[in-house]
Amino acid sequence: MKTVFRQTLFAASLVLPLGACAATPQSGQSSNQISSDSFNTVLEYVKQWNKPGNTLVASDNDDTLTMMACPDLSSPKTCQFLGGAAWFSWQNGLLKVPGKQAGEVADNFDELLEISALLFSMNEMDYTEDAVPNVLQELAAMGVKTMVATARGNENISATEQQFDDLNVTGFDNLLDYFSKQAPNLGDDIEPNPYLNCTNNKAISYRNGVMYLVGQNKGQNLQCFIHEYNQDKPASLQITNLVFIDDTLKNVEDVTVAFQKSGMEFVSIHYTALQEHKDAFIKGDKAAEYQQAATKRWEILKQAMDSQLLKPVAK
Repeated sequence: MKTVFRQTLFAASLVLPLGACAATPQSGQSSNQISSDSFNTVLEYVKQWNKPGNTLVASDNDDTLTMMACPDLSSPKTCQFLGGAAWFSWQNGLLKVPGKQAGEVADNFDELLEISALLFSMNEMDYTEDAVPNVLQELAAMGVKTMVATARGNENISATEQQFDDLNVTGFDNLLDYFSKQAPNLGDDIEPNPYLNCTNNKAISYRNGVMYLVGQNKGQNLQCFIHEYNQDKPASLQITNLVFIDDTLKNVEDVTVAFQKSGMEFVSIHYTALQEHKDAFIKGDKAAEYQQAATKRWEILKQAMDSQLLKPVAK
């Protein structure tokens, strides 16, 4: 019964004051949408507003908070692209081309998701910038609520929590502990694991401060999440200000659409610190070389699983 009630409530929230605008703005047209190559920009807006108790910072994960290991961003050959955001984008593009393509690891999108989940489970992550944990620590000291809105799905929960468990934030046991304590708490009325909200057709999860959105619209989901959080709170405790940061422009634009007529103070930040890193893999002069290296890594892993496991996940 709780789940049915919550579905109705979230759907209803779409027509309340946090309603989405009809047209998607073009990049640069909204004063609430900016680009930045520094995670410190998050702090600048929080300090400018000076409403820490009413502010929520929502961040993407992959290539915004964390990334696959890359000892030297200026030298892409030192980086592990396999399993990262640029690699996934490349693989997804290969699937859209008729016929089997060189370097293609999956036969369909669902299989690509399975392989991606496997790679997440086998890898620790690094922060995208040294500044990230320092910014998070300062936000906590100010009393700002923080959460993660990731495109990862429910199958990635264990891997994500393990990765966060291995990353440090001063004053907390680790990054997982940080978000579990600093994120908005929806209370006991909602189940933390797969449930439907808004107009989603796929179940999402909210656990330890991380919302696993299975690739669905981040703007609509954050809109509904904030309405749900605010409805039982006095005005002094409600979320009235939002900072959103994501390396994917489409997600940034979706948040702009959802909040630009909401009456809330917000900024949607396109995070570009890793843009050159990703471009090097997707379309740079040495893209073919880096793609071949990633493919070779995968082939070695797959051969090891095929030879050593009776029923390997990746067939």
